Amino acid sequence: MPLFTRYLSVLLLSRFAVLALGIITLSAFMEFLANGDELVEATDGRVFDMAKYIGYGMPDTFSRLATFIALIAALVTLITLMRRTELTVMISSGMSQWQLLWALLPAALAIAGFHFLIENTALPWSLSALRDWAIVDYAPENTNEGSEIWARDGNDIMRIRMIDKEAQMLKDVTLFRRSSEGALVERLSGVNGYFQEGRLVLEDVIRTRLGEPQPEHLDRYEDDTSIDMKTVLALVGHPREISWAQVRRLASQPTIGNRPFFLYRLWLNKRVAAPIGTLAVIILVIPLVQRFDRRVNHIVTLLVGVGAGSFYVVLDAFVTSLGEAGMLPSVLAAWMTTIILIILIGMAIFHREIIGARQPVHEGRITE
Repeated sequence: MPLFTRYLSVLLLSRFAVLALGIITLSAFMEFLANGDELVEATDGRVFDMAKYIGYGMPDTFSRLATFIALIAALVTLITLMRRTELTVMISSGMSQWQLLWALLPAALAIAGFHFLIENTALPWSLSALRDWAIVDYAPENTNEGSEIWARDGNDIMRIRMIDKEAQMLKDVTLFRRSSEGALVERLSGVNGYFQEGRLVLEDVIRTRLGEPQPEHLDRYEDDTSIDMKTVLALVGHPREISWAQVRRLASQPTIGNRPFFLYRLWLNKRVAAPIGTLAVIILVIPLVQRFDRRVNHIVTLLVGVGAGSFYVVLDAFVTSLGEAGMLPSVLAAWMTTIILIILIGMAIFHREIIGARQPVHEGRITE
């Protein structure tokens, strides 16, 4: 079994790497064709800057296509084994579907782990760099995000016009203080702001209180806060674009954030469900490929597998959209398609190993 495991791992991982490189490169080329004019204009035709922009977008492309790439890689791997009759030999030697699953599991776990790593390291970093660069698709006029950053801190609301990351400073900050009922009590507008030991510090502040006709000028204002600079930076983008640790903090504290709380819970669960879904589609290929006759055109097997995987990806995107709209509970929207896929895989393997084993042998079937 260790020999089978090493052999299958090398086959699957090598095909996954080649397919990922090819598909992401093709996607980058299509991106350049679609936005080439804007990109050339924004970078003044500098080849290095254009390549950097395309490179920054690759983690996002991989994140969206990882499950589909893993599916195709697993299909190509097992179809290759079936075409060479190697899969027939393995099964004829007594290898069950469960044993084949365990042999593929290390490589499948490596792919799922790599998917999780990209989504929680490279993806937030690259999208943050693109937002800071603010060109082409990430220019302010082309995004749904405004130039201002809004943050909720308990009953209070904070508006930030600009962030100086290097100096760790907030520029043009307005703090709207509200009562427990949500009524505006006072407004504090500071030229600069920063966080210091759990406190928000504003400098050169204009303070306007409800019921007082004249605003008050303060050189400095301090107030306790649950927000820090990392949280503010995480609020710039969509919850999909921030790391698991950041979205976990926002999902654990309903009093902070700038979006509905259920959205943070959805993407907290999705951060784990997506790589597990990638793992599941690889396992799906095992009962799928073994159901086909050796004499069936391998293109048919590939098309059926791609069709099943495409249906899973589309359904998952649809259910996630319902969760983002608040029409499904967050946990259900994040996990439903993955759980359904795992149940179907278990049923297929159970049918083959328990029920199928009692059926008479049929000539030409690689599983018999």
